[in-house]
Amino acid sequence: MKRSLICLVSMLTENTRTGRFFRTLGGSYILLGAATLYSFLTIPIILHFADQETLGMWLLVSQITTYLTAIDAGLSHSSIRQFVGPVASGQPSKLAPRFQSTLAIAVVQGLAIALVGCGGSGLVAQIWGIPATLKGEFILLFSAQSLLVGLTFPLRPFNSVLLAAQRFAPNYIWNAIFVAAAIFLGWLGFLIGWGIWGLFTGNVLVCFGQFFFAIRGVAKMNFLPGLFSGWQIRSKDFGIIARESLSFASAPLFATATGLLQSSVLSRLFGLEGVALWNVGAKSAVVFSQVVSKLFESSFSGFSELVETNRRDLMLVRFGQVVGWGLAASGVAAFLLLLFNDLFISIWTSGKVSWPGWATWWVGLMILLTISHLALSESMKMLILWSAIRTTPALDFCFFSCAMGIVFFVGGFSVFVAAAVLGPFVLGICANTLAFQRGTGRSLWSLISKRFQVVVLSLFMGYSMVGLLSLANYIAGKR
Repeated sequence: MKRSLICLVSMLTENTRTGRFFRTLGGSYILLGAATLYSFLTIPIILHFADQETLGMWLLVSQITTYLTAIDAGLSHSSIRQFVGPVASGQPSKLAPRFQSTLAIAVVQGLAIALVGCGGSGLVAQIWGIPATLKGEFILLFSAQSLLVGLTFPLRPFNSVLLAAQRFAPNYIWNAIFVAAAIFLGWLGFLIGWGIWGLFTGNVLVCFGQFFFAIRGVAKMNFLPGLFSGWQIRSKDFGIIARESLSFASAPLFATATGLLQSSVLSRLFGLEGVALWNVGAKSAVVFSQVVSKLFESSFSGFSELVETNRRDLMLVRFGQVVGWGLAASGVAAFLLLLFNDLFISIWTSGKVSWPGWATWWVGLMILLTISHLALSESMKMLILWSAIRTTPALDFCFFSCAMGIVFFVGGFSVFVAAAVLGPFVLGICANTLAFQRGTGRSLWSLISKRFQVVVLSLFMGYSMVGLLSLANYIAGKR
């Protein structure tokens, strides 16, 4: 009993790498739960007070302003990775020059998002084919959301310090509380006649909460004085940061391009109702993927620290354990989706959104592909395999562009679903598998324990069989 209690304490204490991992993982799940609740509740709230076109407009504004964050250009990802060494050694003064330069760049990036969002809102409405009845509100909402997103950019270097130190758990929890409050503001906004602007007011509340707790977290680490000890912004640092960030930028930039292309094809071919249909139908798969992906996000700093301290072999062993759990969990999640997704959508939208049953198998497959792709791409960043970090996202985007080209010329929602599921992942999984083998001399599969290999293979084969049966039934129904 005493030994079990000691193990439990060590798993939750901030004084060990394992403890910080579990605290970060637990906090990230709390925020994910609040964010999931927000996304699940806002859809029926909008459908109750408005229509499916208004829902599509809100989802489109949220997506496109999220895509604008690609202007970060890998700065946040590279900062977390490069902050690990100085943060682990507890020497904020050594971090100060890079931190201050990073902060200056983040401020400029935030201003750019605000200007692009406000100045280009009319063009965005035109490109995405917004109906004339909603165009004016779309432009105002898009401009306001862009300003808000721009304001959050100076926070990113502070968050990077906390994430590098694996001390972001309190921020996750407080952010979750503000997200829950935002749900109430959204509902209240519709009730008192603010319409969709109640949801925007909730976003403002979340933004200010993030500001306060990011700076407070760094202050509690006693890092603020060292980070701002004198003016240490140096021109040569900008060049170093730019080179490293642009390498890390490849993934988010091409992911943004993928999202923009996907939403553009979707809205052009199927309208705002098609945007709403895809987002509702794929929502559970996205949430399941986010749940499993937290295993990799929360362990990234700890594994990177092992690489930095020349314990690469230990990192590979621990990483293999996380990958085994991640792949097994993604298989279970895919089967749960097969059982409950159609029923959930019907209840969730009160039957107002008609999701085709055959598409559920495809979005379940998306979970399996997402986690496999994420495991490999995260390992590239931990091991600093620059070639793969830079080039694989470009290969993914080229393959996805070809898939969307087929959708545009062939048409049909079924073709779009298949392209959206396969396009962003297949080529990247193959390329990163080869890169991992070359970089470590071992295959990722060999790092997974035999027990998990059997479980993962069984789940993947079972899911494939279900897919073949579903395809046969679909073809028989067509006849």
